[in-house]
Amino acid sequence: MSGKTNKTDQVREWFRNMETGSSAECAAALGMKNANVYRRIQELLKRGWLVQQSYGVFRYQEIPEHLHGKTAELQTKMWRAIRIARTVTTWDVAQFSGATYEYAQMYIRHLLAEKLIEKTGSKQGQRPVYRCRAEIRHETPIMRANRKGTAEESRRLELMETGWELMRSLRIGDLAAAGKALRTLREKI
Repeated sequence: MSGKTNKTDQVREWFRNMETGSSAECAAALGMKNANVYRRIQELLKRGWLVQQSYGVFRYQEIPEHLHGKTAELQTKMWRAIRIARTVTTWDVAQFSGATYEYAQMYIRHLLAEKLIEKTGSKQGQRPVYRCRAEIRHETPIMRANRKGTAEESRRLELMETGWELMRSLRIGDLAAAGKALRTLREKI
């Protein structure tokens, strides 16, 4: 198992250093068989480390530490579900990908902000329906944690951070800082 991980890491590092390249170039540089490199490339595509630019050509995509593994795979599944179904609700995306409803909703908000999907109406007058825009990109749009979202999301994040600041201050016994954080929370709410 560790040999596979090391080989996959070698392929990822090669693409990180080269930025773009083909599977054949990678195989030649690393002294591996094309089939083995291709398998590892498919694994890296699923995880979000690589993006296919054209047939056989891939581009490295740096993703933050917190997105390694499951989260990138989940976002890939959600994006594929949206592209395949063409018109979906948030509930559909969650069911097709295995994500929670809240996470699918966050991802859809991200796609709306990036103008990759658009709202087309509502299903049975209840749930909003979304569809891909005509000029679909084939790579998975990765939602990054440090990206500013809507004004409501930014406000919520500020409130949460102020709340955590209040809790940290109380825990260490800094009543002056706790009072300041509490006043800030009262102003913002």
